[in-house]
Amino acid sequence: MSLLLEIQSEAVNDAISVSSLLRKCLLLAGRIDSNLLEEWVKHELNGYPDNTEVPDYRRISIAFKATFAGPLGAAIKNAPIPQHIVETITKDPGISMHHARQSIGTIDDSEETRKYGVLYLNMDNVALLLHGKIYNKYYYPASFWAEVPTMAVIGILDAVRTRVLEFSLRLWQKYPIAGEINGLNMTSDEVRKDVSQIFNTTINGNASLIGVANNSEITNINISGNINELRTILKNNGVDSTDIDEIEEHLKHEPTLSQDDNFGPRVKGWLGKMMGKAASGAWSVGLGAGGTLLERALLSYYGFNG
Repeated sequence: MSLLLEIQSEAVNDAISVSSLLRKCLLLAGRIDSNLLEEWVKHELNGYPDNTEVPDYRRISIAFKATFAGPLGAAIKNAPIPQHIVETITKDPGISMHHARQSIGTIDDSEETRKYGVLYLNMDNVALLLHGKIYNKYYYPASFWAEVPTMAVIGILDAVRTRVLEFSLRLWQKYPIAGEINGLNMTSDEVRKDVSQIFNTTINGNASLIGVANNSEITNINISGNINELRTILKNNGVDSTDIDEIEEHLKHEPTLSQDDNFGPRVKGWLGKMMGKAASGAWSVGLGAGGTLLERALLSYYGFNG
């Protein structure tokens, strides 16, 4: 069996670890002399350095919570803190997005991990910044943390496996002998361009972008307050009916944007859940494209078009 066919076979076999699958991809990268594929595989196997941008499927929206201690033993426990408030207080607009930099081999997808629902990130280093900003000055933050959906982290495994499968299939369709000894001559500019394009449209996620036409449709059509139009756009872009029903219910409770023109906590929570689905492959859309699609659709519903 050829190397490409081995990779395809293992990509659809959940019994094969993603780390093992990636090591075969590293072998493929060496044989076809693809620096793009080699760099991506090494980052996935070894982790992403702080100075390296992580792929969209490794960017996960997080929820903030804190416990506040007050006078006479009073306490406010597990209080949700809206993302926009933390972003404003810390002056860090990216703090609400967790960049999962760990190596793929350290991601635990066992049933024991799945049952917990969320992973916790200690953020006590910025807790004091919340003092007097959430409640009155008599309540100080005793602890502050972020919660990351477990399934969004586990979804990285499926995202990588799917990208490997898409890449190997596209490469095999164009160059069936790629990966074999002396099987593909990468000295040709045309071949290098083809392989780079296949990489960028599969590994980087561009091939997974759905609803591109609908993105422009969202921009050009004013659906302000029209829930039926919003439902149609979401349905046409692969959003499940149960998720559409859920956002409709949230919009009843949050019919307008907040005073600082941000989504409300219900809508933000739904957006976070949908990004988790995109990362895991449960919603067949690129993570970056999915976020843009939902944001444009919801802003248009709220009357912001442009």
